Amino acid sequence: MDPTNIPVMAPGANTPSPQALIAVERYDGCADAHAWLNILHGLAQLYNWSDEACLTIASLRMTGRAQTWLQARHHADWAEFQESFLERFGETKETAIARFEACFQYPGDSPKAFADRYL
Repeated sequence: MDPTNIPVMAPGANTPSPQALIAVERYDGCADAHAWLNILHGLAQLYNWSDEACLTIASLRMTGRAQTWLQARHHADWAEFQESFLERFGETKETAIARFEACFQYPGDSPKAFADRYL
């Protein structure tokens, strides 16, 4: 979507319009978290969105396991959300290898419990 053709603010309001909201792709927890957050940052700067608006937009664009993760937490502000989001979804190759090397299934763990902890 071309962000230059998007009405960025709802008429008479200081919030992003529905058209601007859909300019931010949905995030399901599988895509590159850093890239998704960078796109959101870029749109926020371009359209002068507040931190509160960014937090709202981010939460509305979450799907799947990212939405499940978000619903289990409360983020007081945009900065806290970003830190928590990148900690959960912004894994690097090095941290993935370290996490993989340290994973093990506890006695009595179901395969789902094991997968939820490490995937």
